[in-house]
Amino acid sequence: MTDHLVRVTQTFKGKSKASDEVLVTQIGGLWRGTEHKPAELLPFQPQQEVILFLKEEKDKKPEGTKLPYFWVSGVWAGLFVTNDNEVFVSRSAPEPLKAAARKGKTAFLQMLKDSTSPQAQ
Repeated sequence: MTDHLVRVTQTFKGKSKASDEVLVTQIGGLWRGTEHKPAELLPFQPQQEVILFLKEEKDKKPEGTKLPYFWVSGVWAGLFVTNDNEVFVSRSAPEPLKAAARKGKTAFLQMLKDSTSPQAQ
């Protein structure tokens, strides 16, 4: 497991607000000198912009952590890497998600916003 300090820039659902910092755990990492990661994992990189689907883990928060603590939901399903106007999804992502990503970041973010709005629930 690898922990990452993440600065929130936008929230579609949940309590975090823009500029909040949260602690996010991702499956995989370096252990005893060997890198371990699921085949479909898109690992975080420093200063990288990502779109995350997170699950709060209040009961599993590392000792001494005062920040909100989350796990990435799923492997490929909870993390999307972006740059400029592109969104990168896993090879295993369903075709409708891949199609949305091909439309660019702005369209992808609008699709997420629409699908998480109270009217969509």
